[in-house]
Amino acid sequence: MAHELTDAFSDALRACGGSAMVVSAHGLADAVAEVVDQERVVLVTPDLLGLAESLRQKGIDARVGSSQHSLSATAVSLPSANLDEVSSIFCRAECGITGALLGISASGTVAIDTQHGNAGLLSCLPPHHVAILREGAIQKTLEGALETLAPQPGVRDCRFVLVTGPSRTSDIEMMSVLGVHGPLKLDVIIVREDA
Repeated sequence: MAHELTDAFSDALRACGGSAMVVSAHGLADAVAEVVDQERVVLVTPDLLGLAESLRQKGIDARVGSSQHSLSATAVSLPSANLDEVSSIFCRAECGITGALLGISASGTVAIDTQHGNAGLLSCLPPHHVAILREGAIQKTLEGALETLAPQPGVRDCRFVLVTGPSRTSDIEMMSVLGVHGPLKLDVIIVREDA
């Protein structure tokens, strides 16, 4: 069943202009290195600190884009004294890498947590977004996904954004333009848990 959902997710994402690849957990860093292809600055969310270190070992300028101060020597922190420099790094980033809470196979959509580690910013500011999705987190429908994402009892709210393919918009003449409100490119790397 999981492989069927993965195939449907990949097909739906491709139909929207994105791409998907399935890898094992031990092949994740190689797959990400392949899709970022030596982009100038790559920012990752703090939950992917190990991935950032693996990418740096492969010669990629990968940094943790976070408001946390003590994550690593290469973390981009947001101290008020150096806000211009940090803004410059965020604006120069060619790629943002985030985790995905879940995927929706019917539409090729990923849900990105916007509450932690600047994932909302990293998923929409750089021209290339790479989302890391666990294969077991792929839901069949939007309804199922929303049930999963609903706040748990005692939790005030949950914040996430649903992303389907690269950013696009159409004007009144129905001329579609990519990248107006977000990334020109979306790659989803699906991590197969049985490998």
